[in-house]
Amino acid sequence: MENTGPTSDRLDKKHTGLPRVLGFWDIIGIVIGGVIGSGIFLSPSEIAQVVPSPVLMIGVWVVGGLFSLFGAVSFAELGAAMPEAGGIYIYLREAYGPLLSFLFGWTLFLVIDSGAIATLAVAFSYNMLPRFAY
Repeated sequence: MENTGPTSDRLDKKHTGLPRVLGFWDIIGIVIGGVIGSGIFLSPSEIAQVVPSPVLMIGVWVVGGLFSLFGAVSFAELGAAMPEAGGIYIYLREAYGPLLSFLFGWTLFLVIDSGAIATLAVAFSYNMLPRFAY
């Protein structure tokens, strides 16, 4: 039986674009970038002023990394328990109902993500402007 139809036509054409796959190291890079964010560029000097020794300063970062790991593992468990698209919105909807999840969704859009983007802009300008002798 000959394969004819829209899917066989697409499969017969040679794919010339970039492969749409993420490898292990790609995913690791995305996760590390999301967890560390711009804080690594903004806060080390402030932490160094408060913590008396370099070993303790590294320890503070390690403890923060462990907390991030615990959060990531918790979200992995939630994702495995509720395999739906929507992330935190779905988890809040299942736990507290639609009103709280709706409010969180809009708060995320209007406040949380906007603040994160503003923080990235500040970190970028703080680190790049000296390079342009401004």
